[in-house]
Amino acid sequence: MMKTFQCCKSLKNHGENGTTTKDVVDSLTEVVFFTQILIPFSILVYCTACIVNRLRRKTVGDRTKLKRAVILVTTVMVVFSLCFLPCTIARMILLIVRVQDMNEQIQDQADVVFNGLLVLSYMDCLLDPLVYCFSSTKFKALYLSTYFPFLVQTAVRRADGSMRKSAQPLSCKRDSVVLDS
Repeated sequence: MMKTFQCCKSLKNHGENGTTTKDVVDSLTEVVFFTQILIPFSILVYCTACIVNRLRRKTVGDRTKLKRAVILVTTVMVVFSLCFLPCTIARMILLIVRVQDMNEQIQDQADVVFNGLLVLSYMDCLLDPLVYCFSSTKFKALYLSTYFPFLVQTAVRRADGSMRKSAQPLSCKRDSVVLDS
């Protein structure tokens, strides 16, 4: 696995110039690749379905928060799917093309597609933290008030109890500011 990143390269020769040990190692490499994607994906789909069903049956609590939780859980599954499944499917096609020993041009095209889609699997490392961070309203408000304070409009509570809009961001310590008139 440390020598080359070319998928399924030795499997196309079916033992010509290769040893049985090398064939077993290459086959195990492919098994590891597919199981490290398909098992977590299966678990993620099952857990997402269970969580979404349970949240939808829930009758107590704020419906907005329950809906937001459903969207978050579903988004995590969609991000995982978009990042890993295209690469996995491309690897499966590349494996089939190489094992069936199709012409070199088709193998090169399948290899380019696989390598291009491999980039998506690295995108998951970037997208998951963003999904988690921006799904929290407190984090989002803190982030916006810190880095983009001009975008934040806050409600300011006056001494008489009335509210007015202000362009100044809220303090991180308080949700509202009391002004003396």
